[in-house]
Parts: sequence; C-alpha cells; structure tokens
Amino acid sequence: MKRFLYALRFLTVIPLPYRQDENMTDVARSHALFPLIGFLLGLILWGTAKLSLLIFSPLTTGFLLMIASLIMTGGLHLDGLSDLADGLGGGRDRESRLEIMKDSRIGAFGALTLIGFLLVKGLFFRELLSRLEGTSLLLLVLPPLWARGFAVLIIRVFPSARPGGMGDFFQKSARPIDLISAMILTAGLSTALLIIAGQIMLLTLLPVLFLLMLIPAGRINRLLAGLTGDCYGALIEGAELLSLFLLILGTEFL
Repeated sequence: MKRFLYALRFLTVIPLPYRQDENMTDVARSHALFPLIGFLLGLILWGTAKLSLLIFSPLTTGFLLMIASLIMTGGLHLDGLSDLADGLGGGRDRESRLEIMKDSRIGAFGALTLIGFLLVKGLFFRELLSRLEGTSLLLLVLPPLWARGFAVLIIRVFPSARPGGMGDFFQKSARPIDLISAMILTAGLSTALLIIAGQIMLLTLLPVLFLLMLIPAGRINRLLAGLTGDCYGALIEGAELLSLFLLILGTEFL
C-alpha cells in the first residue's frame, strides 16, 4: 500500500503527505506500480469523456481531455518535455545540454515544443473519439497506462545521466522483478480493458509502441549518456501521444 501511495504522489497532483523518515528504497521501487497509476488516470479520462460527450462535440471533448491530463499530473511530464527540448535544441554537447535542462526557465525550443505537442494531443483525442462509442470509449484508458508501463522499462534499461538526480534515484533501485511486475500489470490491465471493449486485436499495438519508443529513448541516451527525470517525463508524454496515434490507426484498420 505504501508503494502505491508513493507512486500516486510522484505521478499526480494529489497532495499526499511526506514524512522525513520514509524508506527511500521503497519510494524508488514504487515505479513498479506506475502502470496502475496510469490506469487510474485513464479511468478519469474515460469518465471525463463520457460526461463531456453528453454536452459537447468530439472536438471540444478532445481538448477537454488534453486539459484534464495536464491538470491530473500538474504538468510534471510536460515540464520534462520542455526542458529536454531546450537542452537538445540549444546545447552543443552533453554537458551544455544537461546544464540547460537544469534551468527552470523555459526557452524558445521548449515553448514551441509544448504548443505543438498540446495542439496535436488535443486533435488526436478528437480523432480517436470520433471512432469510439459505448464500451469502446474504454480505449481512452490505454494511453496513460501504456506510457507509464514504458516508463518502467526505460528506468530499467537505460543508465542515469546525472548522478544524484531523479533518474539516478530510480535507476539505482530498479530490480528485474519490478520490471516484470510492471509488464505483467500493463499487459493484464490492457487485456481486460480490450476484452470489455471488444477490441482485443488492439493488444498487438502494445509491443509496437514499446519498440517504437525505444528509438527516441536510445537517441536521447546517446546524446546525454543516460536519461534524467526530465527525460522520463518527456518520454511518458511521447508514449501517450504515440499511443493515441496507434489507437487511431488500430481502430481504422484492425
């Protein structure tokens, strides 16, 4: 239960209390439950869509879902996305990129990336909504679930770029059993949702997502000689966006 609360506190804006005597190893190993938090965030998106579609069009509902996903996480992952964009866009070498990413101020690369990303995410929500009805709306749960499952994979696979940073904090405590548990949780919840939605063939998109997302993750790893907390956040956002795109294709062709 403690690890669940740690994961919930880390990935959402829910104001759970923090104690000075917490076991930091347990805090770090809570990443094994990241997919469960993604599942809960997805359920909130599903509920939001159900209510919104009673009043608004898919276009308006799509942008409301984009705003809801931003509110639920407090923009934590988007902050990582903008920092990474500034670092990769403005830095000439590893050290300068990491230094730029530490700066809390947003630059031109980060601002443009955020604007474009949010517009595309809202439009992707709209496109997916136009293909869903009834129980198939449960597909909205999958992007947050899959993205946080992918986060556990990259925590385990790639080294930390900054000793003592957030990425290092999670990476050093990562165990094979945590990754195995997260993958089983991700696959199990996805299977249950897709059976209920009558779209079990879409489960084939899960390994496709992971394989495709390893490409940018590997590229960032090469540029920074590891990943940071900002990289985790950016890749979670990227995985959500790619999940939406794959689901749009999947509902059209599978």
